[in-house]
Amino acid sequence: MTKEKFMKDGMKKLSAIKLENQAKVFKRGHIGYFWLFPCDVWSIQHFISWSTNMFGPVERNVAHTIFYNTLYILRDDSETSKEILEVVRNLLHEKKALGYCSTLA
Repeated sequence: MTKEKFMKDGMKKLSAIKLENQAKVFKRGHIGYFWLFPCDVWSIQHFISWSTNMFGPVERNVAHTIFYNTLYILRDDSETSKEILEVVRNLLHEKKALGYCSTLA
């Protein structure tokens, strides 16, 4: 995944750079989850299940970091659609309510 791909999909340059950098850190393709599945099925449980099926076992902390950091990037991008933004906010609120440790917040 490159910043050009993210920008082509309508993302602002700064957010696209952040996602490109995150994709480089997590080289195994986990970031593709957010383009493969519609936002109404996104969840940490679904992400972990998909990641495990695609790439083998993933550490809980790594999965949470990838998932929630990507949500923060989407939340902060002014080009994020209202539909996705609502899902992102709900997922971040759920994270806070469940008491998961903070990542990029």
